[in-house]
Amino acid sequence: AKEISELAESDTAYRPQLLVILGKIGHPRYVYFISKFADREPLAVAKALGDIKQPSGIPFLSRLLESSSESVRWTASQSLIQIKGDQVVETLKLKIRHPNQGVSALAARTLGVLGVRDGLPVLRNLSSERAESLRTRCLAIAYLGQLKDLESRTVFIAGLQDRSLVIRAYSIYALGFVGETSDV
Repeated sequence: AKEISELAESDTAYRPQLLVILGKIGHPRYVYFISKFADREPLAVAKALGDIKQPSGIPFLSRLLESSSESVRWTASQSLIQIKGDQVVETLKLKIRHPNQGVSALAARTLGVLGVRDGLPVLRNLSSERAESLRTRCLAIAYLGQLKDLESRTVFIAGLQDRSLVIRAYSIYALGFVGETSDV
């Protein structure tokens, strides 16, 4: 263990791979060791904590879910899906109220993947013109489609008439999951 610690602490280009490997094969007690590198290697830490599947990694993944990097946020959400459980659901329910709408949308999607419908109203709200950015609105539409939310079909159909070509494209994508050919 001392050798692994020394290798991870050194300025090696292989640290991300080492952390991911530790997540895959390491003992559950490695959660705290891996988490020490969250500031330096957030993407690798998010992946490793999902692979190790321990509830003790949830607080660290919750923090990574608020990262400025979309890839880190996505990986953290996927890792929370791997861990599952009531603690994950409670953590995500807090995140759907996050001031950053991108974090809110991703938390709502993750809840939906876990089978909890509490995030769907948040996604429906963000799919409207009330979203702070076009990107957030597109993601909310895509997430609703991926979750196969039939109640959102009207949102997708309305999106086909939107002035934004991007919204129209995302609405077609979402309808591909829940629509019928007559909708398009």
